[in-house]
Amino acid sequence: MNWVNKSLFNKLLTIILGGCALIIFAGGFYFMQVNKGMQRYNQLIDQDVAMERAINQMQSEFKTQVQEWKNVLIRGENPDQLQRFWNSFQHQENRVQQIGAELLALMPPGSERQTVSTFLQAHQAMGQEYRSGYQQFIANNFNHRIGDQAVAGIDREPSRLLNQAAAELAQRAIQESDNIPLEVQQASILAAILLFAAILLFGIVALLVVNLAIVQPSRKLISAIQDLSEGRLSTPIAISRADELGVLAESARQLQSFLLQVASEMRKASTELTDSTTHMSQISGDIVEHAAKTNDSASLVATAMEQMAAAASEVSNHAQDAANLANEANQVTRSGMQSMQKAHSALDRLAHQISSSMSIVSQLESDTSNIGTVVGVIRSISEQTNLLALNAAIEAARAGDQGRGFAVVADEVRTLAQRTQTSTEQIQKIIEAVQKGASETVDVMQASHTISTESVEIFQESASQLKNVNQLITQINNFNAQVATAAEQQTSVASDIAQNIAQVSQQTHQTVQTAQSLTGIAHLLKEMGQRNQALSSRFSGI
Repeated sequence: MNWVNKSLFNKLLTIILGGCALIIFAGGFYFMQVNKGMQRYNQLIDQDVAMERAINQMQSEFKTQVQEWKNVLIRGENPDQLQRFWNSFQHQENRVQQIGAELLALMPPGSERQTVSTFLQAHQAMGQEYRSGYQQFIANNFNHRIGDQAVAGIDREPSRLLNQAAAELAQRAIQESDNIPLEVQQASILAAILLFAAILLFGIVALLVVNLAIVQPSRKLISAIQDLSEGRLSTPIAISRADELGVLAESARQLQSFLLQVASEMRKASTELTDSTTHMSQISGDIVEHAAKTNDSASLVATAMEQMAAAASEVSNHAQDAANLANEANQVTRSGMQSMQKAHSALDRLAHQISSSMSIVSQLESDTSNIGTVVGVIRSISEQTNLLALNAAIEAARAGDQGRGFAVVADEVRTLAQRTQTSTEQIQKIIEAVQKGASETVDVMQASHTISTESVEIFQESASQLKNVNQLITQINNFNAQVATAAEQQTSVASDIAQNIAQVSQQTHQTVQTAQSLTGIAHLLKEMGQRNQALSSRFSGI
């Protein structure tokens, strides 16, 4: 039985061999019946014909016996002839009895045998009558008329019985010869019925076995594989066999386990991708906010520089008019002190704003570094997703037509992973550009801070000189040139600072645009993560 369950070929071979055995049995029965009919026909030829020949021979011998009696009567006057023909008569009598005994041994019980037995008894009685007539024939001086009268009509009954037996045997042979074809025909019909029944039984058994052992398990397996191709991974595959269908069911169970693992990994990767893109969106929002603050600070610095330029211009005017306005030196000095105080306050605000800008830009550089880390995580997730999609495509190709639907899903997942990897590369380039701009902004801020520090020192020196202007009024003409030079330097420094502030503002604007692009990419990655999650949600049962 184990040999039958190991293969579908063995099951089909068993069914075919069983059907052939039934057909061979029916054919054997048919040939047995035909052979039986042939044996009966041969028996009819051998036995009935032999009995008919024996009857005919008995008739011939009986007629010869009667003829010998006539010879005894006709030629009995001669002693030699008498004895010879009487002996011949007795010999024929014995021949008839011998043939009759042999015939009785061949004949089956029946009316024909009874007729032959009655004939032999009548023949024996006839022999006694012939012997009595023979004695009368001798006693009456060989008078053939007396001898003939003694046995007149005695041979009619045995002759009639013998003819009747011959006729009955002939009729029996005819009936047997007619019955044999009829019996063979009936046997043929019965054999045909048995053959048809065997074929019908074979067909029914074959259909039942094929349906129960092949068709129904195949339909269950096809339904399970269709569920796999449509993403329903919770359908159990409960087929356990040792044949080819069992091997296919085991392969389907392995594919189901693999798809469950792939779907779980895809769902996990989708969740991580969504979380990462959300975090990146928050970081890009922070970058936009910090960039806006930096832009506002740059605007304040520009305003302060305008004020400082105005103050420097005023100092220059006072220096040029100092020679002519020596009498008004005290008033000019007071005015100069006020201007210097304003300039000093503006420079302090400028230095404070530059320090704030440096902190914001440093925070921006730190945030871009964090984005680079997040991008690395996203790149790793996309590579894992691509690898899982490739493995899924390979397993779907192994499953053939049943895995075609999952191959489409695997191809979409692989395309999504490749797009994710491309987007992360674009984000990496944008982050590198932002980091470069932030580094340049830090350098510009440091230069601006140095310049503002120098300006503070200059204004402090100018204030000290103005404090001593009342005492050194006589030397004001000598210092006018120095004041003019310092004012020119201050104007130049203010111009440089203004240019640097403009560059900072421009770079801050670029940073805002980059952060906005980063936000758009983060939204795109989020949508891709949602699509990936939607694809993984097509797998049920996990």
